[in-house]
Amino acid sequence: MAFSNKNKALRVVSSLLVLALLQVQVAFAQTRNIRIEVNKPGAAISRTLFGLFFEDINFGADGGLYPERVKNRSFEFPNPMMGWKPLDPRDTTGTLQVFDAGSIKDTPNSHYLRIKAPAGNKRFGLVNEGFRGIGVQQGTEYQFSVKARRIDGSPTVRVELVDNGRVIGEAQVAGFTNLWKTYTASVRPNTTSSKAQLNVILQGGGAVDVDLVSLYPKDTWQNRPNGLRTDLVKLLKDLKPGFLRFPGGCIVEGRTLDQRYQWKTTIGDL
Repeated sequence: MAFSNKNKALRVVSSLLVLALLQVQVAFAQTRNIRIEVNKPGAAISRTLFGLFFEDINFGADGGLYPERVKNRSFEFPNPMMGWKPLDPRDTTGTLQVFDAGSIKDTPNSHYLRIKAPAGNKRFGLVNEGFRGIGVQQGTEYQFSVKARRIDGSPTVRVELVDNGRVIGEAQVAGFTNLWKTYTASVRPNTTSSKAQLNVILQGGGAVDVDLVSLYPKDTWQNRPNGLRTDLVKLLKDLKPGFLRFPGGCIVEGRTLDQRYQWKTTIGDL
């Protein structure tokens, strides 16, 4: 008898819940109206609406539409040295050390690299792999830039574009002070390559801090400094898309909550 009463009580509670839900639905329906004015159509929508899907995990942004050639140029990846390696792993005369302090105050850009080598040094430094290689075209002008400051000595920085062990373009920056400044130099490769690498070499003894290392084509869409890649933007524009989905793909969520994509932190100076 007790068991039967329990089942009866459960049926009563379930019925009450259903009635409550129905009342909520009725109340909602009574307070929400949809008005359709068929004589006032809105924007025409194509039966086959065509648009663009933006995705960064296939190098759609860095290394692609945004044609930066240096991977992890500001040492801000979860592994600060991702994309970089010593010029000669056997050379232990110098040191490469990442600091977490900030070359620019009050910004998320907190890491920078110190390159230190003894007096008489000529070729101590590091290599950037680019985005599965650094693509460059013969005779095209690229601007190398680096934010740097001198810590010790009077060193210079030599940059080399190298393809299969052969230098195909080079430049040099010097005159570093104890204050953070941006230094630039022009590089014109003498060969077209899709798999080049960039050497950043400290020449002379001393130490230099570097950040925001960049190799960027001078030719950009509408000639904007550090603008978008001309041929890709033209291709996308000529498609005449009806919409742009941004951002797209699961990378929006991030591998962890702390590493999720937060677009607000990407607005502003580099």
